[in-house]
Amino acid sequence: MSSAVSQSLLNLLLESGVQSREEAAELALNLNGGSWVGQVLDSGRVDEQRFLGAIGNFFRVPVVSIDAKKIDRTTLSILPNSAHRGEGEFRRPRDLRSV
Repeated sequence: MSSAVSQSLLNLLLESGVQSREEAAELALNLNGGSWVGQVLDSGRVDEQRFLGAIGNFFRVPVVSIDAKKIDRTTLSILPNSAHRGEGEFRRPRDLRSV
């Protein structure tokens, strides 16, 4: 992993609530895509909302909460079933890792 990537990743983890650079470096060791995100979120060291906000800031895109009950049914019907639950609540990132 390049130095710039590793610094960005460490900063992302620190912005997400990880207490120290050492702890962030430990979490960053096993980079392997979606399962890594799940492991980081399940570690209990990262606040999920802060993590999403930090990713949004990094990529310069807004992060918004979506209430499926407020989305037009026609629009909602074009989403794959794996993107939402039957009760109209969108899955959180950690729920999507197995989809």
